[in-house]
Amino acid sequence: MRLLTPVLVLFLATGIGLRPTFSASYPSCNTPLKGWRQAKDGIPHLAIVVTIALGRNKALWWNKKAVSWSEFKKLLDASAKGGSNAFWVLEPNSVAECRDVNEVRREMEKTLTCSKGRCGEGRGIWERKDWH
Repeated sequence: MRLLTPVLVLFLATGIGLRPTFSASYPSCNTPLKGWRQAKDGIPHLAIVVTIALGRNKALWWNKKAVSWSEFKKLLDASAKGGSNAFWVLEPNSVAECRDVNEVRREMEKTLTCSKGRCGEGRGIWERKDWH
């Protein structure tokens, strides 16, 4: 027990084992895209939130359901054509490769109206806010 306490203090003080909320080790992945929102900006009051999670080896989840890359692209296409009141949130996991994050961003940007504030990125609490 005597050895455990200093090891625990060292662990907490140095942050060993702690991971950033998303791809913070890749600076280009942390740069917010033009028109994309962050959690602090909130989401439209009446928007339907669609979460797109990205993990290791380009693993994707659409609203917590695992999907393949081709299913992801079909869901994006259907969302864009549906004219829904959706707000899409990309949540890259800390193990997601920067190139994969950028590829998902490009696909979302190409298909959806992300540059007009309909997309966001990051993990956290997304509060509903009225946008003017």
